[in-house]
Amino acid sequence: MGAYKLNIGDANHYLKWTGLKLEIKGDMLAGTISGTRFNVGKGTDEDIYFEDSGVRMYDYEAGGGVGTKGVAFKYSTDIFFGLYWHPTSHIGEIKIGAGSERLLLTSLADSNYGLITNTYGGSTMRLFMYPSGGHDFKLYGSGQIELPNLGTLPTENLAEGQLCMLGGELYKYRSGEWSPV
Repeated sequence: MGAYKLNIGDANHYLKWTGLKLEIKGDMLAGTISGTRFNVGKGTDEDIYFEDSGVRMYDYEAGGGVGTKGVAFKYSTDIFFGLYWHPTSHIGEIKIGAGSERLLLTSLADSNYGLITNTYGGSTMRLFMYPSGGHDFKLYGSGQIELPNLGTLPTENLAEGQLCMLGGELYKYRSGEWSPV
Protein backbone atom coordinates (compact mmCIF):
# COMPACT_ATOMS: atom_id res chain seq x y z
CA MET A 1 0.00 0.00 0.00
CA GLY A 2 3.02 2.25 0.30
CA ALA A 3 4.16 4.67 2.97
CA TYR A 4 1.69 6.28 5.36
CA LYS A 5 1.11 10.00 4.94
CA LEU A 6 0.49 10.15 8.71
CA ASN A 7 1.65 7.57 11.28
CA ILE A 8 1.27 8.45 14.97
CA GLY A 9 1.68 5.99 17.86
CA ASP A 10 3.18 2.54 18.39
CA ALA A 11 2.23 -1.01 17.28
CA ASN A 12 -0.64 -1.25 19.82
CA HIS A 13 -2.10 2.27 19.72
CA TYR A 14 -1.95 4.28 16.51
CA LEU A 15 -3.54 6.61 14.01
CA LYS A 16 -2.47 6.03 10.41
CA TRP A 17 -3.56 7.74 7.20
CA THR A 18 -2.70 6.35 3.76
CA GLY A 19 -4.27 9.11 1.75
CA LEU A 20 -7.32 6.87 1.13
CA LYS A 21 -7.90 5.05 4.40
CA LEU A 22 -7.77 6.01 8.08
CA GLU A 23 -6.67 3.25 10.51
CA ILE A 24 -7.16 3.58 14.26
CA LYS A 25 -6.11 1.01 16.85
CA GLY A 26 -6.74 1.56 20.55
CA ASP A 27 -9.24 3.73 22.39
CA MET A 28 -10.84 6.63 20.57
CA LEU A 29 -12.93 9.47 21.98
CA ALA A 30 -15.19 11.26 19.53
CA GLY A 31 -18.11 13.67 19.72
CA THR A 32 -20.18 12.83 16.64
CA ILE A 33 -19.18 10.39 13.93
CA SER A 34 -21.17 10.83 10.72
CA GLY A 35 -21.13 8.92 7.49
CA THR A 36 -23.11 6.70 5.19
CA ARG A 37 -21.81 3.43 6.68
CA PHE A 38 -20.24 2.39 9.97
CA ASN A 39 -18.45 -1.00 9.96
CA VAL A 40 -17.56 -2.97 13.07
CA GLY A 41 -15.69 -6.23 12.62
CA LYS A 42 -13.09 -8.14 10.64
CA GLY A 43 -12.01 -10.22 13.64
CA THR A 44 -13.43 -11.68 16.82
CA ASP A 45 -15.17 -10.08 19.76
CA GLU A 46 -15.97 -6.72 18.17
CA ASP A 47 -18.96 -4.98 19.62
CA ILE A 48 -20.47 -1.63 20.52
CA TYR A 49 -20.34 -0.88 24.23
CA PHE A 50 -22.68 1.60 25.92
CA GLU A 51 -20.75 2.89 28.95
CA ASP A 52 -23.68 4.43 30.87
CA SER A 53 -25.73 1.21 30.95
CA GLY A 54 -22.98 -1.40 30.61
CA VAL A 55 -24.83 -2.97 27.65
CA ARG A 56 -22.96 -4.53 24.71
CA MET A 57 -24.39 -4.84 21.22
CA TYR A 58 -22.66 -7.33 18.98
CA ASP A 59 -23.18 -9.31 15.82
CA TYR A 60 -23.24 -13.07 15.69
CA GLU A 61 -22.51 -15.65 13.03
CA ALA A 62 -22.27 -19.42 13.25
CA GLY A 63 -21.72 -22.09 10.65
CA GLY A 64 -18.97 -20.57 8.51
CA GLY A 65 -21.08 -17.98 6.74
CA VAL A 66 -24.10 -20.22 6.00
CA GLY A 67 -25.45 -20.60 9.54
CA THR A 68 -27.22 -18.31 11.98
CA LYS A 69 -26.70 -14.56 11.67
CA GLY A 70 -27.80 -12.14 14.33
CA VAL A 71 -27.46 -9.07 16.47
CA ALA A 72 -27.71 -9.37 20.25
CA PHE A 73 -27.71 -7.11 23.29
CA LYS A 74 -25.90 -8.36 26.37
CA TYR A 75 -25.56 -7.09 29.94
CA SER A 76 -22.88 -8.81 32.03
CA THR A 77 -23.22 -12.46 30.92
CA ASP A 78 -26.93 -12.34 29.97
CA ILE A 79 -28.15 -11.92 26.40
CA PHE A 80 -31.46 -10.14 27.00
CA PHE A 81 -32.47 -9.28 23.42
CA GLY A 82 -31.55 -10.78 20.09
CA LEU A 83 -32.54 -10.79 16.41
CA TYR A 84 -31.51 -13.92 14.51
CA TRP A 85 -31.82 -15.21 10.93
CA HIS A 86 -31.10 -18.76 9.74
CA PRO A 87 -30.50 -18.37 5.97
CA THR A 88 -30.60 -22.07 5.07
CA SER A 89 -33.80 -22.91 6.99
CA HIS A 90 -35.41 -19.45 6.53
CA ILE A 91 -36.22 -19.12 10.23
CA GLY A 92 -36.30 -15.66 11.81
CA GLU A 93 -36.32 -15.17 15.58
CA ILE A 94 -36.67 -12.42 18.15
CA LYS A 95 -35.57 -13.38 21.67
CA ILE A 96 -36.51 -11.23 24.68
CA GLY A 97 -35.37 -12.10 28.21
CA ALA A 98 -32.46 -14.10 29.57
CA GLY A 99 -31.72 -17.60 30.77
CA SER A 100 -34.79 -19.72 31.47
CA GLU A 101 -37.12 -16.69 31.48
CA ARG A 102 -37.66 -15.56 27.91
CA LEU A 103 -40.13 -14.87 25.14
CA LEU A 104 -39.28 -16.16 21.67
CA LEU A 105 -41.07 -15.06 18.48
CA THR A 106 -40.29 -17.35 15.55
CA SER A 107 -41.23 -17.11 11.89
CA LEU A 108 -40.84 -20.45 10.13
CA ALA A 109 -41.10 -19.34 6.50
CA ASP A 110 -40.62 -22.78 4.94
CA SER A 111 -43.23 -24.34 7.27
CA ASN A 112 -45.72 -21.48 6.77
CA TYR A 113 -46.42 -20.82 10.45
CA GLY A 114 -45.34 -18.61 13.31
CA LEU A 115 -44.62 -19.58 16.89
CA ILE A 116 -44.61 -17.67 20.17
CA THR A 117 -42.82 -19.47 23.00
CA ASN A 118 -42.89 -18.19 26.58
CA THR A 119 -40.57 -19.87 29.07
CA TYR A 120 -40.56 -19.06 32.76
CA GLY A 121 -39.04 -21.06 35.61
CA GLY A 122 -38.80 -24.29 33.64
CA SER A 123 -42.38 -24.15 32.28
CA THR A 124 -42.99 -23.49 28.59
CA MET A 125 -46.13 -22.39 26.75
CA ARG A 126 -46.31 -22.34 22.95
CA LEU A 127 -48.79 -20.63 20.64
CA PHE A 128 -48.66 -21.86 17.02
CA MET A 129 -50.12 -19.60 14.33
CA TYR A 130 -51.04 -21.00 10.92
CA PRO A 131 -52.13 -18.32 8.44
CA SER A 132 -55.23 -19.48 6.59
CA GLY A 133 -58.00 -17.45 5.03
CA GLY A 134 -57.09 -14.17 6.73
CA HIS A 135 -59.05 -14.91 9.94
CA ASP A 136 -58.33 -12.79 13.02
CA PHE A 137 -58.31 -14.12 16.57
CA LYS A 138 -58.57 -11.49 19.30
CA LEU A 139 -57.44 -11.81 22.92
CA TYR A 140 -58.82 -9.14 25.25
CA GLY A 141 -57.33 -8.06 28.57
CA SER A 142 -60.74 -8.74 30.18
CA GLY A 143 -60.15 -12.47 29.61
CA GLN A 144 -62.25 -12.84 26.46
CA ILE A 145 -61.25 -14.63 23.26
CA GLU A 146 -62.97 -13.68 20.00
CA LEU A 147 -62.94 -16.38 17.33
CA PRO A 148 -63.56 -15.56 13.66
CA ASN A 149 -67.11 -16.31 12.53
CA LEU A 150 -66.70 -18.95 9.79
CA GLY A 151 -68.98 -19.61 6.83
CA THR A 152 -68.57 -23.42 7.04
CA LEU A 153 -67.17 -25.88 9.58
CA PRO A 154 -63.46 -26.71 9.06
CA THR A 155 -62.64 -29.93 7.16
CA GLU A 156 -58.83 -30.02 7.65
CA ASN A 157 -56.32 -29.85 10.54
CA LEU A 158 -58.92 -31.51 12.77
CA ALA A 159 -57.96 -32.53 16.31
CA GLU A 160 -59.85 -33.39 19.49
CA GLY A 161 -60.80 -30.36 21.58
CA GLN A 162 -60.76 -27.75 18.83
CA LEU A 163 -63.28 -24.92 18.93
CA CYS A 164 -64.70 -22.77 16.15
CA MET A 165 -67.47 -20.24 15.59
CA LEU A 166 -70.03 -20.84 12.83
CA GLY A 167 -72.94 -18.50 12.22
CA GLY A 168 -72.51 -16.92 15.65
CA GLU A 169 -72.61 -20.31 17.45
CA LEU A 170 -69.67 -22.03 19.19
CA TYR A 171 -68.78 -25.57 18.03
CA LYS A 172 -66.36 -28.17 19.41
CA TYR A 173 -64.62 -31.05 17.62
CA ARG A 174 -64.97 -34.34 19.48
CA SER A 175 -65.07 -38.01 18.50
CA GLY A 176 -64.55 -37.17 14.81
CA GLU A 177 -67.31 -34.58 14.41
CA TRP A 178 -68.30 -30.97 15.07
CA SER A 179 -71.16 -30.31 17.47
CA PRO A 180 -72.62 -27.16 19.07
CA VAL A 181 -71.36 -26.41 22.58
